Amino acid sequence: MSSRRWFWPTISGIEAEKLLMERGVDCSFLARPSSSNPGDFTLSVRRNGEVTHIKIQNSGDFYDLYGGEKFATLSELVQYYMENQGQLKEKNGEIIELKYPLNCADPTTERLIDKLTKILWTAMIIIDELTKLWISDSYKIRWLATLFEMK
Repeated sequence: MSSRRWFWPTISGIEAEKLLMERGVDCSFLARPSSSNPGDFTLSVRRNGEVTHIKIQNSGDFYDLYGGEKFATLSELVQYYMENQGQLKEKNGEIIELKYPLNCADPTTERLIDKLTKILWTAMIIIDELTKLWISDSYKIRWLATLFEMK
């Protein structure tokens, strides 16, 4: 799945309910970290004018809905149930549909980590280049320090 904007990294169940009721329609959904089981996740789905919360177990090796299909990633799980309507059901057999992802305006943790990794990588390259300059020609580093007012 190219976009995981349906993942909300910092909201509670109550906040998810409010968002889905205010901004969503029936079959709107979002995923969020579980409040009750750290490391697990929750699918919050608006249906029949209310919100249902579905626990997603993260075993470390796979994600599942406590006994359902197993998936390598949270994205694969969501994609599967979006593409296979009728597969996600309540215990009483009632179908739960994931049709309309409620997009998060904030970057997900994954995108944030990706950006921080790029920044760190760039910083390491700069440090490496400065070290080479220092070793090969100490006057150049003094010139750079003067240029950046790092006396």
